[in-house]
Amino acid sequence: MQLDTLYGIAERKGIRIHGYPFKKIVSMSTNGNIGIDFKKIKNSLEHKTVVAHELGHCSTGSFYNIKSKFETVERMEHRADKWAASQLIPFEEYYRALTAGITEIWQLAEHFEVTEEFMKKTAQLYEAKVLDRHAKECAV
Repeated sequence: MQLDTLYGIAERKGIRIHGYPFKKIVSMSTNGNIGIDFKKIKNSLEHKTVVAHELGHCSTGSFYNIKSKFETVERMEHRADKWAASQLIPFEEYYRALTAGITEIWQLAEHFEVTEEFMKKTAQLYEAKVLDRHAKECAV
Protein backbone atom coordinates (compact mmCIF):
# COMPACT_ATOMS: atom_id res chain seq x y z
CA MET A 1 0.00 0.00 0.00
CA GLN A 2 1.27 3.40 -0.93
CA LEU A 3 1.30 6.50 1.25
CA ASP A 4 -1.24 8.30 -0.94
CA THR A 5 -3.64 5.38 -0.41
CA LEU A 6 -3.36 5.87 3.37
CA TYR A 7 -4.08 9.58 2.96
CA GLY A 8 -7.10 8.59 0.85
CA ILE A 9 -8.35 6.33 3.65
CA ALA A 10 -7.97 9.22 6.09
CA GLU A 11 -9.88 11.54 3.79
CA ARG A 12 -12.73 9.03 3.26
CA LYS A 13 -13.03 8.54 7.01
CA GLY A 14 -12.98 12.30 7.66
CA ILE A 15 -9.66 12.12 9.51
CA ARG A 16 -7.49 15.19 9.09
CA ILE A 17 -3.70 14.89 9.16
CA HIS A 18 -1.85 17.94 10.44
CA GLY A 19 1.78 18.84 10.80
CA TYR A 20 2.59 19.65 14.42
CA PRO A 21 5.93 20.29 16.17
CA PHE A 22 5.81 17.89 19.13
CA LYS A 23 8.52 18.15 21.78
CA LYS A 24 9.09 14.44 22.45
CA ILE A 25 6.86 12.33 20.23
CA VAL A 26 6.61 11.88 16.47
CA SER A 27 2.86 11.55 16.15
CA MET A 28 -0.42 11.43 18.00
CA SER A 29 -4.05 10.86 17.14
CA THR A 30 -7.37 11.93 18.57
CA ASN A 31 -10.84 11.22 17.30
CA GLY A 32 -10.77 12.58 13.74
CA ASN A 33 -7.30 14.12 13.82
CA ILE A 34 -3.72 12.96 13.44
CA GLY A 35 -0.79 15.18 14.32
CA ILE A 36 2.65 14.36 12.89
CA ASP A 37 5.94 16.13 13.49
CA PHE A 38 7.22 15.79 9.93
CA LYS A 39 10.66 17.07 10.93
CA LYS A 40 11.14 13.89 12.96
CA ILE A 41 10.24 11.59 10.05
CA LYS A 42 13.44 10.18 8.53
CA ASN A 43 12.14 8.79 5.23
CA SER A 44 9.08 7.78 3.21
CA LEU A 45 8.93 4.31 4.78
CA GLU A 46 8.73 5.79 8.26
CA HIS A 47 6.16 8.32 7.05
CA LYS A 48 3.99 5.49 5.72
CA THR A 49 4.21 3.39 8.89
CA VAL A 50 3.51 6.38 11.16
CA VAL A 51 0.41 7.34 9.16
CA ALA A 52 -0.81 3.71 9.11
CA HIS A 53 -0.29 3.33 12.87
CA GLU A 54 -2.13 6.55 13.68
CA LEU A 55 -4.94 5.61 11.29
CA GLY A 56 -5.07 2.36 13.25
CA HIS A 57 -5.80 4.33 16.41
CA CYS A 58 -8.55 6.29 14.65
CA SER A 59 -10.04 3.31 12.83
CA THR A 60 -10.27 1.13 15.94
CA GLY A 61 -11.05 3.86 18.47
CA SER A 62 -7.90 2.88 20.36
CA PHE A 63 -7.23 6.09 22.25
CA TYR A 64 -5.77 6.68 25.68
CA ASN A 65 -4.46 9.58 27.69
CA ILE A 66 -0.96 10.02 29.07
CA LYS A 67 -2.13 9.03 32.55
CA SER A 68 -3.53 5.67 31.41
CA LYS A 69 -2.28 2.46 32.99
CA PHE A 70 0.54 0.69 31.14
CA GLU A 71 -1.79 -2.19 30.27
CA THR A 72 -4.26 0.19 28.65
CA VAL A 73 -1.55 1.92 26.63
CA GLU A 74 -0.11 -1.40 25.45
CA ARG A 75 -3.57 -2.73 24.51
CA MET A 76 -4.39 0.41 22.49
CA GLU A 77 -0.98 0.40 20.76
CA HIS A 78 -1.44 -3.28 19.91
CA ARG A 79 -4.83 -2.58 18.31
CA ALA A 80 -3.37 0.27 16.25
CA ASP A 81 -0.42 -1.89 15.14
CA LYS A 82 -2.73 -4.77 14.24
CA TRP A 83 -4.88 -2.53 12.05
CA ALA A 84 -1.82 -0.98 10.40
CA ALA A 85 -0.32 -4.41 9.72
CA SER A 86 -3.56 -5.65 8.16
CA GLN A 87 -3.49 -2.70 5.78
CA LEU A 88 0.20 -2.57 4.88
CA ILE A 89 0.99 -6.29 5.08
CA PRO A 90 -2.11 -8.48 4.76
CA PHE A 91 -1.52 -11.92 6.27
CA GLU A 92 -1.98 -13.84 3.02
CA GLU A 93 0.66 -11.69 1.29
CA TYR A 94 2.98 -12.09 4.26
CA TYR A 95 2.59 -15.86 4.21
CA ARG A 96 3.21 -16.00 0.44
CA ALA A 97 6.40 -13.99 0.93
CA LEU A 98 7.61 -16.41 3.61
CA THR A 99 6.88 -19.47 1.49
CA ALA A 100 8.70 -17.81 -1.42
CA GLY A 101 11.84 -17.65 0.74
CA ILE A 102 11.65 -14.02 1.84
CA THR A 103 12.25 -14.66 5.53
CA GLU A 104 14.70 -12.13 6.94
CA ILE A 105 13.18 -9.06 8.57
CA TRP A 106 15.16 -6.73 6.34
CA GLN A 107 14.06 -8.66 3.22
CA LEU A 108 10.42 -8.57 4.30
CA ALA A 109 10.67 -4.86 5.12
CA GLU A 110 12.06 -4.15 1.66
CA HIS A 111 9.46 -6.38 0.01
CA PHE A 112 6.53 -4.65 1.76
CA GLU A 113 8.15 -1.19 1.76
CA VAL A 114 7.92 -0.62 5.50
CA THR A 115 10.47 0.03 8.23
CA GLU A 116 12.29 -2.89 9.81
CA GLU A 117 10.84 -1.92 13.19
CA PHE A 118 7.30 -2.16 11.81
CA MET A 119 8.15 -5.43 10.08
CA LYS A 120 9.32 -6.90 13.40
CA LYS A 121 6.02 -5.92 15.04
CA THR A 122 4.06 -7.43 12.16
CA ALA A 123 6.06 -10.68 12.29
CA GLN A 124 5.26 -10.94 16.01
CA LEU A 125 1.57 -10.27 15.36
CA TYR A 126 1.43 -12.97 12.69
CA GLU A 127 3.71 -15.57 14.33
CA ALA A 128 0.92 -17.77 15.73
CA LYS A 129 -1.08 -17.61 12.49
CA VAL A 130 2.00 -18.66 10.49
CA LEU A 131 2.64 -21.62 12.77
CA ASP A 132 -1.01 -22.65 12.62
CA ARG A 133 -1.10 -22.41 8.82
CA HIS A 134 2.16 -24.32 8.48
CA ALA A 135 0.93 -27.08 10.79
CA LYS A 136 -2.30 -27.45 8.79
CA GLU A 137 -0.41 -27.63 5.51
CA CYS A 138 2.01 -30.24 6.85
CA ALA A 139 -0.86 -32.38 8.15
CA VAL A 140 -2.41 -32.71 4.70
